Amino acid sequence: MRGRITIIMLFSVILLAITVGSGRTPEWGAPVAAIPDHLSGEPAHHNCRLWGAISSEIRSELIQDHLIYAPYSLKELSSTNRNGWGLVTFADEGAEPVINRSSLAAINDPEFDPTVIARAELFPEVCFAHVRNCSSGLCEIPNPHPFYRELNGKHWFLAHNGSILKSVLLDLIPTDYFTLHPPVNGDNPQDWIDSELYFMYVMQTVEEHGWDVKAGLGEVILKLRAFLPGEYHSLNFILSDGATLWAYREGADLFYTNAAGLDAGTTAIASRYPGHEQARWIRLENGELITATKEHPPLIEDISDYFDYSVIGETPAAPAGMLTCYPNPFNPRTTISCSLPAAGEITLSVHDANGLRHAVLAQGWRNGGTLTITWDGCNSLGEQLGSGVYLLRLRTETATASHKITMIR
Repeated sequence: MRGRITIIMLFSVILLAITVGSGRTPEWGAPVAAIPDHLSGEPAHHNCRLWGAISSEIRSELIQDHLIYAPYSLKELSSTNRNGWGLVTFADEGAEPVINRSSLAAINDPEFDPTVIARAELFPEVCFAHVRNCSSGLCEIPNPHPFYRELNGKHWFLAHNGSILKSVLLDLIPTDYFTLHPPVNGDNPQDWIDSELYFMYVMQTVEEHGWDVKAGLGEVILKLRAFLPGEYHSLNFILSDGATLWAYREGADLFYTNAAGLDAGTTAIASRYPGHEQARWIRLENGELITATKEHPPLIEDISDYFDYSVIGETPAAPAGMLTCYPNPFNPRTTISCSLPAAGEITLSVHDANGLRHAVLAQGWRNGGTLTITWDGCNSLGEQLGSGVYLLRLRTETATASHKITMIR
């Protein structure tokens, strides 16, 4: 290992409150220990909540608001996710991360606020946090999320939002890798945590792909879709190596923003937007992977772009002719035609050359056949986009298609 990681277990440490002294007044009102009324309808299938951010310097106020003071802060969400909390901060790339964990619900733990404030006032480059609703093993221990491994000279962390069959993960992780990198938590299969096995499978596959993270994630998701039973897969995660933040949505909601008061270059990801209004938080669609760094805006891609179907012995039907538009180039509008092979859930979106999504033109259940939509060159906020090349992306339950279009103002 390159260095010793500082792990602060809250049941064994003299608290940082005496050195905090920020005197900051909560912007959203004082929290309460009971389940707040505005959380009473929160979906139970979430199984944990997570949040993360990356920037050259994340503002202290942003971390505090999203984790402590906002109406749907992680602290407030812990009223229904009561099996402890975990917090990771990277001061800068290459620095050793600091981990804080507790077995208490954040909303009931007097040390949650001072710990978050102390870490926030270091203006970290990467920060992410998790509140746990235990569904798989060792529910009494301090929250093991975000899970940690030091591999390939980097500090890797993963926080998961959901549950996965342990039997499937155990079948997918090679025996030699399992022997070399056994679970940190638990001594037997009954105690092993499904989310930690998920992390192990992700890291084993990424390593197998020569540390190409996206190629590894593509194989992980493709195989889990193939081998997990049923249609609802709880695969949401945030992953980081201290320099990049990846997040994936499949299952419960996952949102991102690099606006809404954030400093330029800051991207935040959350399983629930912190304020009462969604505002500029954008919901990721099932199957979307977001990559964020401190230097660049977030890149949104469909995970199927990284599928190699040969690993499961299948090849999908070619989606030729599935997506067209006329005129192209266009000004100021174009008509898009989608050939839908069958009834089902679809998403039609517009992305720029860097992969950033600007608009969702169609979403939800559609009958099979031809879907025709006119696009006026505006983003989801009604703002006109500039001239340039854009990518239409159509995703159905059985296939994806993309088509380049050129807008001339």
